[in-house]
Amino acid sequence: MSNLENLEFYREQINVIDAGILRLFAERMNIVSQIAAYKKENGIPVLDLAREREKLSEIDCPNARRLMTAMFEISRDFQSEKVSSGKTKILVVNGPNLNMLGLREPEIYGKRTYSELVDFIGEVCAEKDVEAEIVQSNHEGVIVDVIHEFVLKNRSNTGKSAGIVINPAAYTHTSVAILDALKLSGLPCAEVHLSDINSREDFRKVSYTSQACGKTFAGLGFEGYKQAIGYILEILN
Repeated sequence: MSNLENLEFYREQINVIDAGILRLFAERMNIVSQIAAYKKENGIPVLDLAREREKLSEIDCPNARRLMTAMFEISRDFQSEKVSSGKTKILVVNGPNLNMLGLREPEIYGKRTYSELVDFIGEVCAEKDVEAEIVQSNHEGVIVDVIHEFVLKNRSNTGKSAGIVINPAAYTHTSVAILDALKLSGLPCAEVHLSDINSREDFRKVSYTSQACGKTFAGLGFEGYKQAIGYILEILN
């Protein structure tokens, strides 16, 4: 059998497996829909961090954990759309290199990981009965697209209030595109920085994105996100 024939043989096997995965995924989402209906009826929050952590701890394979994490995110987003009824929505955007928290200059940014940050934000939003959409990207265009999508989605959902909390990271000092996206959103925005950018290098003291944000929370670590979310809720209320 030639190399090409081998490749086609393996691809055909993958096609069969993928079809099975998609069928099971559809069945899973049908059950997720029923769970969403139950949570809406009984006033139960969408996010269940304890369950997600427990399920992920049972998985040894790193790639399988990544797949399951993605499944959880898809399920949460789907449930949020089903459950939401006038709830405040907050988009939390984290910029470049924040995915490397814990490894990146811990003397400046701390030893806690990005996963811990996401958990922290999720817990704050659950406590305040707010729906959070948390996104991290190392790419300027992706961040602009995420803001656009959030704006369009919430314009079509009348009766819902929304705001944006953003840690643009390095794009703070360079990105007019992200500034313009925040401006066009028409939503209340708050800027967050884990470190105190005003006490660091001169170039870090320049913030384009702050021009579209009502307030900046810097040098407070994770607590800055909590204060920024509280600030957005004060404006909306």
